[in-house]
This record gives sequence, C-alpha cells and structure tokens, in this order.
Amino acid sequence: MNRLSQSSTIDQLVNVLTANLSAADIKTAIVTSDISFRITKERIDRQMTQKEFAEYMGVTQAMVSKWESGDYNFTIGSLSKIFDKLNMDFDITINKPSENNSTFLSYTLESNTDYTESNLTQLYCCAS
Repeated sequence: MNRLSQSSTIDQLVNVLTANLSAADIKTAIVTSDISFRITKERIDRQMTQKEFAEYMGVTQAMVSKWESGDYNFTIGSLSKIFDKLNMDFDITINKPSENNSTFLSYTLESNTDYTESNLTQLYCCAS
C-alpha cells in the first residue's frame, strides 16, 4: 500500500471512530491524553517504577496506572494535588472562539525548576 493510500485509510478510520463523538468529547480525550503523558513522562524522568511513583505520590499503584492510561476522571483539585507534588504548575485558560482563533480551552503544564521546551507545554484544543 502506498503512502497516499495509507493516509486515506487512516483518515477514514479516524472519521469512523470519531463519527459519533462530539467536539467536546474529542477535546476531553486530547486533554486527558496529554495529562496522562505528562504524568508518565515525569515518572520515567525520575527513573521510578509505577510502584515507586505511587509510594512517592501517596497513592496506590492502581491509581498511577489509571492516571497514566487516561482511565481517570481528573478534577481540578486532583490535578492541583498531583502537579503540586511533582513541583509543576497547572494553569487553565478559557476563551471564546473567534473568527481567527478557534481556541476554546488551553492549559499549561510547566516545571517550577527547569524551564525547557521538554517540560513546558501549551496545548490548544481547537473546534473541529
């Protein structure tokens, strides 16, 4: 299969999988995935197993697994506690979409100690 055909097939698959999802559902999945990635990356950067990380965070290994898999419904309170313990800031900005900018929600995770591109992320969830 050539590259163009693969791209078309992937686009078709994405369309089928997201056909019954609202824009809000898709945005939620994107944000949750990014939060889960950041938690996992922080654990790996600290060279900890899930068990060691759970002990450090004061939770069970099952909870860390839920965080990392995106199988946890984060609240603002839970995010604040998690990122405070990891010495990271969590900021939420909500904007109305404009004609030139369809951004409706952005959030920033950043390390308090090392302001490098690898640990400073801003994700904009745009309306489809």
